[in-house]
Amino acid sequence: MRSPRFAILAAGAFVVALGYGVVLPIVPLLVERFAGAAGPSDIAWHAGALTGAYMLAVFACAPLWGRLSDRFGRRRILCAGFLGYVLMLVAFALSRSLWLAYVTRVLTGAFVAAVLPVASAYVAEIADESERARRYATLGAATLLGYLAGPALSGAAYGAARAMGGSEAMVTNMAVWPLLATAALGLGVLSFAFALASDARRHAGQAHAPARGGPDKGEVVLLALNFLAMLGLGAFEVALPLAGRAATGLDPGDIALLFIGCSLMMLAVQGMLFFAPLLTRERSRHLLGAGFVAMAAGFALLGSAAGFGSVLFAVALIAAGAGLLLPAVVFVASLRGTTRVGTALGWLVGAGSLGQAVGSAAGAWLFTGLSADAFWVAAALMAGGALASTVRPLMPARAGYGLRATRSVERESSHGA
Repeated sequence: MRSPRFAILAAGAFVVALGYGVVLPIVPLLVERFAGAAGPSDIAWHAGALTGAYMLAVFACAPLWGRLSDRFGRRRILCAGFLGYVLMLVAFALSRSLWLAYVTRVLTGAFVAAVLPVASAYVAEIADESERARRYATLGAATLLGYLAGPALSGAAYGAARAMGGSEAMVTNMAVWPLLATAALGLGVLSFAFALASDARRHAGQAHAPARGGPDKGEVVLLALNFLAMLGLGAFEVALPLAGRAATGLDPGDIALLFIGCSLMMLAVQGMLFFAPLLTRERSRHLLGAGFVAMAAGFALLGSAAGFGSVLFAVALIAAGAGLLLPAVVFVASLRGTTRVGTALGWLVGAGSLGQAVGSAAGAWLFTGLSADAFWVAAALMAGGALASTVRPLMPARAGYGLRATRSVERESSHGA
């Protein structure tokens, strides 16, 4: 776990998540600057549309970047992704028009799509199966820390601007400083990413491996599982504040505490996966099922929760389930026994991004129409995910993709020569 290469990948996951989280609190301020004298409803619409455009770009581009990394190597694609990400983050911060904000946000998501699946594919190459689960849990924890640190960084900058008693223009200008700071961190990661060992030899050694056709049944189920898990999280993020105000009488401070508790629970579960050898080939289907059951139970409890304590318990269940599911799905996908692991993980990231975007929209729509009963719909979907995780072809045979399989291919190639 002390591998310098893995430290670079974890830092990259943190910075990418930081760049997403740092934007969320300041989007309304930026839209006001972009759109001029737009009304509150227009500002809210564009704030949501900018976030949705980012997610859709990740969905559209992740499979392509993953396929390119299979062909040209992980390091080149990672570096290209980070370079584009840093440039687009700066361009978004300096935008002065709404159309340019949309263009730069879409391109930011497109370049982020080159980082997330390719980093996971690189882990599949540098880690044996017994170590891979711990590394995916660590990548998940680094991503979660970035999501937590982003809003905190933006909030601190905004609070400092307010405390200085500056004008609205000054406050808005200071709000973009966290974006520029994140871009600077991205440049630092990019400089170290060039030190990643080239995987050209491995890809050359695997060039003669038989290519497979389209995704098999197990891969399709994995895509559906990741879509469902992220759909549940997206719906939860949007519906919880609405339910907190309408159904349980919680104020914004209580909602913030609930989100903090959710993040801490996810970190705790992923820390458990790091220290305890729970995520193995034999146990992975059981953990996937347990994750969906926990999320289903949490949503069902939210549908009938009446106070802060019961809501907190339900949120803890949802967070624990998600903390199990997200690294487990990536772990199983990395064991699918394929030489195109970048393509497979690209589709996985794309499915998750689409699920989050759909879940965010559906969460607001369902809660508007069904009130607290919307959580029962989410519970039913998560229960369906638990059933789908029992599909037999989900887990591949023992021969897999990764460091051990790669070395075997290289030994066979050398003996043949």
